[in-house]
Amino acid sequence: LRLTEASEEVIVGMAKLGAVFGTFVGGALMQEHGRRKAIAWNSGFFLLGPFIMAVGDDAASVSLGRFVVGMGVGASAVVVPAYVAEMAPKDRRGSLVTVYELMVCLGMITSGLVDWGLRGVEHSWRWMVAMPMFPAVLMLAGSAALPESPRWLVIRGRLRDALDVIHSLREGDGVDRDGEDASTAAVEAELMELWSAVEKERARVGEPDGEPDAQRGEPDGEP
Repeated sequence: LRLTEASEEVIVGMAKLGAVFGTFVGGALMQEHGRRKAIAWNSGFFLLGPFIMAVGDDAASVSLGRFVVGMGVGASAVVVPAYVAEMAPKDRRGSLVTVYELMVCLGMITSGLVDWGLRGVEHSWRWMVAMPMFPAVLMLAGSAALPESPRWLVIRGRLRDALDVIHSLREGDGVDRDGEDASTAAVEAELMELWSAVEKERARVGEPDGEPDAQRGEPDGEP
């Protein structure tokens, strides 16, 4: 590509601009469709953006690809830490979110090493910008195996599903729906605490109930 100094500045800046919009898009996706689906959508940004750049022949297409990648960066900065924090036990949330930040730094180092390894390959810059598509495929496949955030399930009134997720995370097995309820007191207590926190947040922001308690899944003593 024959880029001018101005076009290089635009290409670099488009990723930052995309990240700004990505934070709003990521927040809207995880609020409306859940954290797991938001992660899947996020991987789509990391698939589409590098593809646009790799096949592009001018500054405009590369800029567009950078913008899409930037949206993925912004969305992941919102969605992934939220998902990790909502899935982790209270005493491990900080450390697990810190691991996410460390993995971001590790990814930056890895990308530099990969670019160095591709420096002698023909059309090396196309390979360099296309490489993020490979981990994005793994991210998309992995999202299919992830459980949904119990907090989002509680917000949606799906308390039974939230109980199932918490039980599988803390005890290793799902809740036996056909027989006696296999959930432990600790699991039920965590669900009640989560439900209480969600209701307090609703009250604080003045959110109207909108739905009867039966539909919202208000606990009646047996979550």
